[in-house]
Amino acid sequence: MADIQVNKKFGLVTGGACLFIVAYQQLVHHRFWILLFVPGVLLLLVAVLAPKLLNRLRLAWEKTGHILGTINTTVILFLVFFLIITPLGFVMRLMNKTLLITGFKPGLTTYWQPVNKNSRESMKQQF
Repeated sequence: MADIQVNKKFGLVTGGACLFIVAYQQLVHHRFWILLFVPGVLLLLVAVLAPKLLNRLRLAWEKTGHILGTINTTVILFLVFFLIITPLGFVMRLMNKTLLITGFKPGLTTYWQPVNKNSRESMKQQF
């Protein structure tokens, strides 16, 4: 029973999105996209009349979305790491800056760093 509701929601949302794009194109650009209009109407009709028929299409849609999400995540994380984090690390090394105290420092009595106490006055204009 839950699959029928999920299929119905899938058909209504996807068909509605197709028809929304067709309406936008028609109103703004005066172009009628028959290639989106027909699937949009068919998805809406099938969602209302026989939502069970949308099961395979919905599963294929979800699998495609999962694959694209995995690819996008991998590419985005790769780009962020190699275009932002790696150059930032090189610049920090060139400037001999460290954000963490690592290693043993024999002259230190403690590794705790002092914290500035905030008063009510410092909270009035935070930015």
